Amino acid sequence: MTTPTLTLPTSVARAGLHDHKLQGWNVFADLDGEHHYSLLSIYLSGRKLDPQSCTILDKIAQICAVADPRIWPLKVTRLISAYGRYLPAIAAAQVFLPEVNLGPAVIAKTASQFLQIQHTVGASLDAAHIERILTEHLETRTPLLGWGVPARKFDERYRELKTWYQLHGYTDRYFWRLVLEMEPILLHLKQLQPNISALISAILLDLDFSPDQANIVMLSFLQNTFFTNALEGASQQPDFLRKLPAGTTHYRGSSPKLSPRKQSQSRTHPVLS
Repeated sequence: MTTPTLTLPTSVARAGLHDHKLQGWNVFADLDGEHHYSLLSIYLSGRKLDPQSCTILDKIAQICAVADPRIWPLKVTRLISAYGRYLPAIAAAQVFLPEVNLGPAVIAKTASQFLQIQHTVGASLDAAHIERILTEHLETRTPLLGWGVPARKFDERYRELKTWYQLHGYTDRYFWRLVLEMEPILLHLKQLQPNISALISAILLDLDFSPDQANIVMLSFLQNTFFTNALEGASQQPDFLRKLPAGTTHYRGSSPKLSPRKQSQSRTHPVLS
């Protein structure tokens, strides 16, 4: 009979007496003064980021500072926080994210589609080749993530980040160039405008994050939008988010029933045993 192994192997971290290990780095000795997003990269992959890469991630975080509580799933945050607790509200909203094609959940899927296109197109980024691939993809009716802008003519976040990225001279990178090649083709084929997910996915791939790592990086950009809504919602605790107006519901089940004890109390004669 084989004795089960009860040791959990990990390369993530180890707590020590005088210092701690994080992905092979000494926390106190090696990571003093490390930028927030470089620390995040170390958590995810063990890899430090250079200052230029951190500046890019700072810009994306600023672009993603859209905390309007009407935006789903921030609506969920407001609903749950109305009961007075902000931490469950933050957690509840994020439970829904893996199942939808918006917010941080779409980044890994979009990045994976870009990797598939890269595998087929190769390094050349030939426009005619890209158009053939996109035409074939659209014919399968598989959603092309990163394209499509609901409720407005264009995604203002995409335009802002694209302009900033070009001004800072980061335009020689593969997935950035791929997005720019795809943009006029999809506008011509389907009148599809790119949204911010396409650009962020491309940039994070160019920074050597895997699709799953990119998902978590994107979630880090959006955390503050959950925090601010959870805190305000818990302080307001609006009654209308906890109770449906009386006129909006009605009961269709069986009529109310009395318990045996209540029935016996309501009778004029005692119940004989």
